[in-house]
Amino acid sequence: MMQMLRCLGLCTLMVAGLPGAYGVAQDMSLLDLHPSQYADHPVMETLPSDLALQYFMAWVLFASATSPGDGTAENPLVPSWMSWPTDLDTFPKSGDPDFTFGKPVKAGLDAVVAKETLAALEVGDACAAEVEVVARNRISYDYLVSNRLYTQSGVAAYLADNDIEMPNGAYEIKGVFVPLTAYTDLQGETCPPVEDVARYDDAFHYVAGDGARFAWAGMHIMVKLQPTPEDLLNSEAVSWFWTTFEYAANPGLANIRKLNNTRDTTPPGLIGAVQAHFGLSGTPLENYSPNGVQVSFTRDESAVILGHSMLEDFAGGTVHMLNKAAAESDVRVEPEDFTFFASSCHSCHAVASVNPENANQEGFAFPMPLVIGPVAQAVQDDLAQAYRQVDFMWPIPFQARAE
Repeated sequence: MMQMLRCLGLCTLMVAGLPGAYGVAQDMSLLDLHPSQYADHPVMETLPSDLALQYFMAWVLFASATSPGDGTAENPLVPSWMSWPTDLDTFPKSGDPDFTFGKPVKAGLDAVVAKETLAALEVGDACAAEVEVVARNRISYDYLVSNRLYTQSGVAAYLADNDIEMPNGAYEIKGVFVPLTAYTDLQGETCPPVEDVARYDDAFHYVAGDGARFAWAGMHIMVKLQPTPEDLLNSEAVSWFWTTFEYAANPGLANIRKLNNTRDTTPPGLIGAVQAHFGLSGTPLENYSPNGVQVSFTRDESAVILGHSMLEDFAGGTVHMLNKAAAESDVRVEPEDFTFFASSCHSCHAVASVNPENANQEGFAFPMPLVIGPVAQAVQDDLAQAYRQVDFMWPIPFQARAE
């Protein structure tokens, strides 16, 4: 049973009285497939236009990656993705990656610097209100490590003869946690807990080795379903699948979901069946649901908006990444008061690029812009000067180390 719960694809799900995946040939055998097998499946013919199918897929991919894995005395209930290699495992500060699969969850959160700080779009504050963790499955890890894409020199050498093309079935996850007790941040500062600790009573809690307690506030998921189109900056062809899940009581969530412009209509019975199948029922892991889904730049000729109230809190209100001066001078608006939300997973990741000539020096990573919808021609012109796309993978330009 536990092996079924841990599968990282779409496992068999037979639910009496419920239809197949919204008319996808009424064929529940689809759920036996790992996402690496989707490229040649008829599901890809209907996925781009079938929003209900996209949400169904989001639920199953979330539940699969979140199904309880091997716990510890401190953390008996642990989402399986938390035992995957993190950015720190994949892009070590020195030496080669040496991650061992099959081990239980770590004794601490492998926090990463928030992307808006990495991109110099906001100044990183000591004692950030949230802690971000990036993790990936074995398919993704093996590709990055075997091709030495964890150093800037390795990236440049690989791009000399190849394009970066992540394999089908690669999972990339970014989780976000809020501190419920004092904790030590990346700068070694002792930081206070979130003000409203009780808000997170029903969230999944993680206890670090030093006793610090965190609540899981949600995650981004990106999964590679089929090969990347040659003109990824303009093509609407499906390659990566994107979804964002949040904890039900996150502050400002209702407003953020109004600004995300797709809506989940998955029947509650089907959601419950997916949760039960993967072992989420009756646990805090069932208190999460999707903000939206995305498979391309646009839907019905409108830009798709998709983001998380914490992971993209810099992209809403009066703060605009494309105008750093304005971002520094304007009053910061909290998610519950946003009137716009300029966040789009597919659009942002499409411009993830490096300049191989600048390996090991300033200017290796393309400056991350704020983009929604199709990539503006001005941005494409900047990319065309010297940059190479890295298949929607911002971890490569941000985390590959200089040597």
